[in-house]
Amino acid sequence: MIDESLFANLRRNPFNGGTDVSSVFEQADSIPSVPTSAIEDIGFTPEQVGFIRAGVYNAGFRTPPPDGDGVELDDLTNKLPGWSYSKTGGDVSAAWVLDDSGGNVTFTAADTTLGDAATVEQVIPVERLGNQGDVQVVRIRKTETSDTGFLMVLNAAYLDADGVVTGTADEITDASSGETVLVEVVPNGEVGIPTDATLLRIRISGKVGAATAADDEVVLHEVSIVQRMSPAGLIGYCEVAANDTAFPNDGLVDDRDLATTQVVVITAIDSASRNIHGILSDGAIEGRILWIYNNDSDGNVVVLKNESGTAASSAYRIKTPNGADLTIRKYGGVQLMYFGLPNGTQRRWRVMSQV
Repeated sequence: MIDESLFANLRRNPFNGGTDVSSVFEQADSIPSVPTSAIEDIGFTPEQVGFIRAGVYNAGFRTPPPDGDGVELDDLTNKLPGWSYSKTGGDVSAAWVLDDSGGNVTFTAADTTLGDAATVEQVIPVERLGNQGDVQVVRIRKTETSDTGFLMVLNAAYLDADGVVTGTADEITDASSGETVLVEVVPNGEVGIPTDATLLRIRISGKVGAATAADDEVVLHEVSIVQRMSPAGLIGYCEVAANDTAFPNDGLVDDRDLATTQVVVITAIDSASRNIHGILSDGAIEGRILWIYNNDSDGNVVVLKNESGTAASSAYRIKTPNGADLTIRKYGGVQLMYFGLPNGTQRRWRVMSQV
């Protein structure tokens, strides 16, 4: 016999305004029917299911605007659930359209006015996105009918508490005529979520980019957020030619960026011993991991100076075990993590292990 109290718990709606699950379950001889969609059957609406599965509210456009199929969107009277809507100029429109693949947002260019666009937008709290050490990738599935004239533009940017862009906004403006493709942007590159970010803003537009756009369409099928671990895992190489207050002071070869480098290999040390008083931390986030490896074949060493007042910035300082300077010998390495104590203050590069 099935305990009815368990079903009473299941029937409680996870969100206000959702479906009462008691209308979903049917019982025969105390055996519940098999739900066709387990998430929805316990009371989540299609908009909420999109958020659970994709990190975006109404991510697959399963819930239409009030006026339904094929009617131009309007943010006041025909609002697409989960999304706001805006237009630049009057020659581009967007509508929710139902077809065999489900609900889609179809952008249509009525004329060739350069810069005209229709835009759907969503703002998501950063706290919903997971660890700030992860890189958030915004991905869309879309179809276009134009190679040049009418484009789908995806822009993703982090916002701080004042609504000002923090980090880097990235966008795609490519066109793939007649093909359904996945495209993505990585807001703030591969360095993760900025520490002062409170929101992630996603903007997707159908935009006239050239004079051949009349009657073209671009179709947005779905939106999702995926995660990658930060940093990207690149390897950078440098020489230590002098004592360094902001390592690597002379940069990395091949124009590598320290923010997207996980391992710095020291290829040569121009002395028997060189001191590193500080490591660049511009743009570094809490939990950023960096390895330094000494590959100097002559056996020269590099010394990490503990809490050095010579560091170019206090935020560049290194915290070593027991407060003693740490030597990286030939073919040895050190793992550091960037974080603050107590409670996110006094950020330092802190030695986590040594080999």
